[in-house]
Amino acid sequence: MSDSFLMSLFRQYVVWESFFASVLAEQEGSELWAKAQIEIAESIAKAGATGTVTERRFTAAADEKVVEARQAAAQAKRSMKTLTATMESVNRASNFVSRELSRRIGREPANRRSDRYGGA
Repeated sequence: MSDSFLMSLFRQYVVWESFFASVLAEQEGSELWAKAQIEIAESIAKAGATGTVTERRFTAAADEKVVEARQAAAQAKRSMKTLTATMESVNRASNFVSRELSRRIGREPANRRSDRYGGA
């Protein structure tokens, strides 16, 4: 692979890293929102239930809106894990290309000003 191809590939990886970072931040917000929705649904269900504290807890856990909120939170968590894994994969590829470019640059002869113009 040529140096110019590697630089182009590295640039693309950096763009993808930036994109996934923004999507990941958005997904973190969605996950927090989903967790908050569970607490809200549970509170509403507990407030409407009767009986002992334990009975109210079980009634709330079986409430349809609480179950839906838990499913939404589980989906948000799955999406977060998928995005995190994808971002880490892109990051590893980017680091690999960066190391290869650095290795190639390190092999090239040094082009120093003192070598061209003489000097101390």
